[in-house]
Amino acid sequence: MEKPLALNETELALVEAAAAVAPGMLMVGFNRRFSPHAQALRAAFAHAGALMMSYRVNAGTLPTGHWLNDPLIGGGRIVGEACHFIDLMSFLTGDVGIVSAQTRGVATRHETLEEFSATLEFADGSVGQLFYTTRGSSRTSKELLEVHAGGISARLEDFQSCTLYGMQHERRVKGRGKGHSEEIAAFVRAAREGGPSPIAAPVLMAVTRGTLRIKQALA
Repeated sequence: MEKPLALNETELALVEAAAAVAPGMLMVGFNRRFSPHAQALRAAFAHAGALMMSYRVNAGTLPTGHWLNDPLIGGGRIVGEACHFIDLMSFLTGDVGIVSAQTRGVATRHETLEEFSATLEFADGSVGQLFYTTRGSSRTSKELLEVHAGGISARLEDFQSCTLYGMQHERRVKGRGKGHSEEIAAFVRAAREGGPSPIAAPVLMAVTRGTLRIKQALA
């Protein structure tokens, strides 16, 4: 399935029930966790303890009437796009689960919110702040993620450059891209081998519920 997995709790419950009895394999296009940079960060912080994460998204504006801001089709930018960033932070914690969300939003001309910040707490004590804006300059990066834990720091910018600090020496992670090709390869491999899904169904449900929790809190 393309993201989002569902636009509301009712839809999510229907998908969850179907996935529980279907013979197939459920997969959602959360590609960023498959990128070389995300894989390197997860390995680097695997034993570093609770993470402190800051994810700034300079998303840019959308034209009036864009499908993503249609609450019945795209679900708005929280559900339709921010789910990617929430999934990546979940992945970096080892998908331990989101336990709480605190949010603030700024009204815009669109029917759905485009300006918001959310602070997520994860089950292992990790904290992730998502700062999403459409008001920034197009001359700066769209996505900037910083992660800190256990004396290690990392800076990932637009999935073009990724640097790890505080290990034996500064290290730049090789590779580029947001993980699209790696995601497809993982899915095809799992399909050929009979599973399991590259992203476990409970993780897909938890990330989606965390995303919907942000939307509900802002409402």
